[in-house]
Formats: sequence, structure tokens, C-alpha cells
Amino acid sequence: MILGIDTSGETCYIALIDQANSAVNCTQFNHNRQLIEQLPAYIDTFLAENNATLKDIECLVCGTGPGSFTGVRVGVMYAKTLAFALGKPVIGISSFDAAAYEDISINRAVVCTSKRNEVIAALYPAGSKQSLIGPIDVSTSAWDTWLREHLPGTERIIGQGIDGASLPIGNLALGACLLAEPLLAKGNFSDIDSLIPHYVATSPGGGM
Repeated sequence: MILGIDTSGETCYIALIDQANSAVNCTQFNHNRQLIEQLPAYIDTFLAENNATLKDIECLVCGTGPGSFTGVRVGVMYAKTLAFALGKPVIGISSFDAAAYEDISINRAVVCTSKRNEVIAALYPAGSKQSLIGPIDVSTSAWDTWLREHLPGTERIIGQGIDGASLPIGNLALGACLLAEPLLAKGNFSDIDSLIPHYVATSPGGGM
């Protein structure tokens, strides 16, 4: 089984899948800046509800941000700690890639709040699982022009910080797990020592 965690925003996402995708289970909760205290208990309860234990986990997947300093750091460190303790591989997946994965059939942008009057943004053409541009900082005042120039026909803006943006519909941890599956099959794991979060220079609660 693959256990996925994404804590890049105010919502913590957790997912559990088997490598044949015959069983997929997800949950999420608002951590209210108490992620360190809440995450281990939620993981234990979630696994128990799905008749699984940590010993059943073959790979850990974590969202690496962009996200708030406290949130994304906790999720990445927790996944790395579990992977080390269990002797299992870990794979880091961009939280933006996971958010964009929920609808690859359209042109979409993923954004999160950053510095004052800026957002971090990435653009995903229809059919692509990887960003065409970004994540990079974009001025909110230049957003409309920048978007038209770089990905005309964008049908959806996922995240927050820009007028017209909407929070992810799907579970970011599930998206991360699905993106990690082909990497796991090829043995392309993240190096546990060099796997680091992508922080956003903003107040706590930034990110998606």
C-alpha cells in the first residue's frame, strides 16, 4: 500500500491506495495550526479504519509544497521519519502537480498566496501532468496579463490568492499518490536526506 500525506495548506490530506488501485481511501481535516499534535493520531485512526497498519505501507508519498512553513515542513518531516523508521522508500511530489492532476483535460493554473501583492503560480496545459511554467512569483496586479500571455484559454484557477480561484476539489494526497505510482514502479525514489519542503514566504495559513 502507498500512504500519501499533503499538509501544504490549512487542510491536511491523507490517502491510502494499493498499487493496483483496487482500493482507494481518502480523508482530510482542517488542522487549525495544530498539525504536529493532530497528524500522528489521524494517521493511526485512518489506517485502523481501513484495516491497515504502518507495517502494510510499502511507500510514503508527501506533498512538498509550495505551502506554509509550518504546514509543509511538518508533513515532509513526518513522511521522512516514517520512511526511515519503516525502512521504506519516500517520494516527494509537488503539491501544485497534485492539485493540477484532478483535471488534466483542461488548461489550468495553480496558485497560492505568497508575499504581499504576489502569488506563486504554475501553469498546466491540457493533458499535461507537469507544469509548463512555474512555480514562480507573479504580481497580482499583472496576473491577468501574465496568464493570457503564457496560457491563453485557461479554464480553471486552483488555489487561493487570485480572484476567481477555487480550492482543490480532489484530495491532494491522492493526486500525489497517483503521480508517484509510476516512479515507485521504476524505483525512482526521493533521497530521504535531500528531500526538502518548498516554503512560501507568507504568514501561516498560506498555501492551498
